[in-house]
Amino acid sequence: MESFLKSFRPLLMLPGVPGGEWGVTEWLHEQVKPHADEIRVDALGNLIAVKEGTRKNKHLMLLAHTDELGLTVSNILEDGLLKFKKLGGIDDRVLASRHVTVHGAKGPHDGVIGWIPPHLIIEPEEMKKVVGWQDLFVDVGAESADEASKMGIRIGDPITFKKHVSVLNRKLLAARAMDDRIGCWILMQFMKQLAQVKARVSAVFSSQEEIGLRGASVAAFAQDPSFAIAVDTASAGGFPMVPQALGSFRVGRGPVLRMVDSRMVASVKAKEFIVHVAEERKIPYQLGVAGGSTDAAAVQLARRGVMVCPVCVPLKYTHSFAEVASLEDIQNTLNLLLRVAEEY
Repeated sequence: MESFLKSFRPLLMLPGVPGGEWGVTEWLHEQVKPHADEIRVDALGNLIAVKEGTRKNKHLMLLAHTDELGLTVSNILEDGLLKFKKLGGIDDRVLASRHVTVHGAKGPHDGVIGWIPPHLIIEPEEMKKVVGWQDLFVDVGAESADEASKMGIRIGDPITFKKHVSVLNRKLLAARAMDDRIGCWILMQFMKQLAQVKARVSAVFSSQEEIGLRGASVAAFAQDPSFAIAVDTASAGGFPMVPQALGSFRVGRGPVLRMVDSRMVASVKAKEFIVHVAEERKIPYQLGVAGGSTDAAAVQLARRGVMVCPVCVPLKYTHSFAEVASLEDIQNTLNLLLRVAEEY
């Protein structure tokens, strides 16, 4: 776990809300550049690294998104408090009292999302209500709009949530933004370890996935792959309150081949090929039906249509501030993707 954290933690800690992923992209660019035949960043912020193969009629694309859930400053009130808008699918239930960082023109500023204590609530029923994001605010310690402005804070500045990393039972990792920095780490290692391949391989570190799979849509049209794999996470069950219809796969039992989700049905031939490779190489895997979606949904509809099948690390407590994944699942996902690329 220690060696993994040494390489993963720097990537995890980089801020990267949708549209503000440049720091993540720059860091990955330096890591991947020595291992690519071609590398570039497009106008939407996608980092695209290519390894040329010997078969020009086959083009495998793998995608992992660089953005994380976050906020943006939408208004600065006269009393110095900041109103915000959500960037991505953040559950309002987990917002209140969070520590955040506001990335202003003069540098980052610590802040907190304010919360009314029970001591100041008159009606007990109010304590049972979920306060919507539109009624919350960020407190950076400014006492006026002018003071916030002098701090370098402006409308449109990104806001990220503070991150804390925990190791559970020496085998599970808990942190914020594991979705999808896990995928980025896997794809980075994939490019470093991939030997000579038959097919052309494109590794796309995509932008703006959390607000509509935007980066993947552009990258897929430009690269025009014949087969695409979204390297992402999938919301695992195995704890109370999860409906049986969506809780079939578990953390610690291998990567998930995401067969159906809210916006995609995976290609049967793609699934069969990946299953064949996994079973031949004795790599554990799971088949899953999930909510939400991945970059594969955007790639599938690009140009002439693309054969897709997401390969995901099972993740507990997705889009919370304590997402949990298994190191063994992460390693098995990397191994499976390397073998798939070698055989395609």
